[in-house]
Amino acid sequence: MPSSYSAQQRAKILQFAAVTGASERTAIKYLKSSGWQTEPAINAYLELKKGVVFGSGSSTGLETLNVLFTSYRDPREGHQPPQPQDALGAKGTMKYLEDLKIELEDVAVILVHMVVDADLLGELTRSAFVLGWKAVSAETIPAQQRAIGKMRSELATNPDLFRRVYGHGFLIARETNQKKFIELDVAAEHWRILFRSATGGIAWHTASTPWLDWYLDFHERVVRRPVSRDLWDMTYAFFRRSLEEGDSLDWYDDKGAWPALLDEFVAYVRTRRDQGDGGADISTRIEPVTGEELATSTTAAGGGGGGGGGSE
Repeated sequence: MPSSYSAQQRAKILQFAAVTGASERTAIKYLKSSGWQTEPAINAYLELKKGVVFGSGSSTGLETLNVLFTSYRDPREGHQPPQPQDALGAKGTMKYLEDLKIELEDVAVILVHMVVDADLLGELTRSAFVLGWKAVSAETIPAQQRAIGKMRSELATNPDLFRRVYGHGFLIARETNQKKFIELDVAAEHWRILFRSATGGIAWHTASTPWLDWYLDFHERVVRRPVSRDLWDMTYAFFRRSLEEGDSLDWYDDKGAWPALLDEFVAYVRTRRDQGDGGADISTRIEPVTGEELATSTTAAGGGGGGGGGSE
């Protein structure tokens, strides 16, 4: 590789070649034509290759993945403006998930979006689709079913994988990339998927405490406000710690770095226990706020990662 290219350009050349299987000379050609933007360069190369017959036995599998992606694009999908040629919309994504035999209320939906690096629900891009599935050597629908099934089966025993899936769950729950929070009903739906074993997640309950049910009840009856990324992440930290400690709350320090809302939840749990699970009657209600107010408000945790540090 000529030394006239910068370190950043050399890295992009190597990335292009690794993803596409093309030569460095071809990589340089496409990268130069795209102004050294990696994704448009890869998309242009794959677009040129998309006419290859599906299942032709390519050594890289890129043509197979490229044609597979194209097969789910519907130019009549009715997007305004029309869906870009290198993107897959909601209708195509739904058909793709159907072919993968994935139920919409299953953690596998989040897994698929994580593999193909899609940050919004139902919005997949060609290059990320190809790159993601190539990375796990899954070029066909059956291979992708097996890959997702394997990851799904490992969630309960692989904390790092589950944490990544949980984090991606927040991303695809947003309405747009600019949103810093998700609506409560959407957050509750994702918690039900992530924190139940029947949907592929990890059951959030201990011997005598139905943590998930009480947490959802607390939010829906008491909090009634959108969920910020900070609260989403700290909920995961609380979830992990509560499973480690069981029914006891002796470990919880309301003077620590936990968000104030989790302090309220712990008080709620203790009240329910004191009442023999007769239902909590919290006298100090948290006033509901709008999304706009939440987006501009500060969290009680400040830089609150400290509360989650002991959760792993």
